Amino acid sequence: MNGLLKYEYPVAESTGRAHENIDAMLDQNLAEHMIDRYETHGTIGPQPDYAVKPGKGIFGQPVAGMTHDALMEHAQGLAMGTAGAGPANLSKGILKFVKKIAKDPKELKRMTNRGYTRAKLATTNAVKSYLNKNKPYQQARQKFKEWDQPPLLESDPISLSSRIAKVHTIEDIAGKKGLDRFFNTINATKSPMNNPRVRAAMRDVISSRVLNTEVMNLPKSAILKEWLKTRGKLGGQAYTQRTPRARVDLGKGTPEVVQSLGKHEFTHISQLQKPRNAPQMETLIKKHNLTGDEMNWLQNNLYDRPFASVWASGRNPNRLPTQHWEDAYIEKLYPHFKPEVKKWFDKYHAGKTPLKKLNTTDKFREYKVRAREFAGRGSQIRHEVDKMLAGDTAQRKAGSLLERLMLREGKLLTDEGVDMIVNKLWGVGPVGLGLSFQEGKAKK
Repeated sequence: MNGLLKYEYPVAESTGRAHENIDAMLDQNLAEHMIDRYETHGTIGPQPDYAVKPGKGIFGQPVAGMTHDALMEHAQGLAMGTAGAGPANLSKGILKFVKKIAKDPKELKRMTNRGYTRAKLATTNAVKSYLNKNKPYQQARQKFKEWDQPPLLESDPISLSSRIAKVHTIEDIAGKKGLDRFFNTINATKSPMNNPRVRAAMRDVISSRVLNTEVMNLPKSAILKEWLKTRGKLGGQAYTQRTPRARVDLGKGTPEVVQSLGKHEFTHISQLQKPRNAPQMETLIKKHNLTGDEMNWLQNNLYDRPFASVWASGRNPNRLPTQHWEDAYIEKLYPHFKPEVKKWFDKYHAGKTPLKKLNTTDKFREYKVRAREFAGRGSQIRHEVDKMLAGDTAQRKAGSLLERLMLREGKLLTDEGVDMIVNKLWGVGPVGLGLSFQEGKAKK
């Protein structure tokens, strides 16, 4: 157990570190990629051969509607034309460029960065193209994959533990009490959408996604990368947006630990649903006799991932995109943050610092206060409580996994906050135990 600890927290915390790997582009690099796309759109590679609308063309000259080829000929005529027309227009262009830099010296740096981005992308694509055709490289790559992530056998203990974790997750997230907590989280307990048809559709969507999730060994390379970054041990990672099946990678450990890690990762699979295509939506509508309004409501509350917070207009635009239920979750939980946690959250929440530019400590803090991670860790607590209520006396002993999980949340939340993530918000089931696990109270 000690070998699976991360910092001073239980191993289960390391499962969420893995969530930063779920959508590398979405999580760590979203801002960078969006900026790159914005700055380089239409400038990388050949333009499609479509008609160009009339307007100003190269160097501000009037251009009639034309195709891509005609536009290129026109540009060449401007730059290299006879009777001095080309050089004259080129001089105007240079003068315009100089004036722009004189007005804003930072423009030169921005233009340089855009040029570097284009060159970097072109180089990367060229290298990828070469390697994809290189047979020795592909053979070596396949051998490395087989060593890095060997197939998971049905008889492997990880397979058995993951099946148990799947069943528990479905009941916690999509069972009656789980959906009660979902509607409570988004303030929709009295909504007309809180009806048997919508509930049945939600359970169908969540259970099928979890049951069909592929489970694999955690790659050795991912474990090494995490250790080099944080000196912590990675426990698992979830690929929530993968199609047609989501995927969870789990590391080795005791059945107790692997089930706990699986519960965390399958909670992510349940709550971070990938949008369905039209045929899938149509099937869902017919199967559960949903109205158009009900289907739209599901789309907005279960599938969509907006790029701005619902409840905080001053939100840092560089933060991780969240789903509607996550914003409602944090809105309810925020008053119960410990003072130091609330202070840090306020500073980052309203700041402009991109996620990728946070230092290691702040990245860890940001990760710990995500709604999806509170929900994932809460699901682990529920799993241990279920076992205790079923007669597992090990959970009642000092130093048990349950105690350590609860103590970890006590570093972030007040007693009322811990009660909320266990009893009232989406992700876990009601415990019915009046226990306080704040530091100094664990023995009691």
